[in-house]
Amino acid sequence: MDAKEREHSVEDICAQLSEHLGALRFVNSSLMVCVQALQQQDAEMDSDIALVLQRTVGDKLDETIERIEAIALGVEYEEA
Repeated sequence: MDAKEREHSVEDICAQLSEHLGALRFVNSSLMVCVQALQQQDAEMDSDIALVLQRTVGDKLDETIERIEAIALGVEYEEA
């Protein structure tokens, strides 16, 4: 594989990462809407469910998005 083919491969990978990043951002936004709705309802279990969603799903999505952004930008991911 020559440099031009490798460059094309890198471009393809970046395009695919961007696609996945967009999908993850959409899912994360949808999750935040659900969390907000549950918190606003203010029923006893709703806020507990919202917290579980935020801490398990939301936090993992945020971390994954940050990792993909780092890969796409060609920088090293730094954990918070």
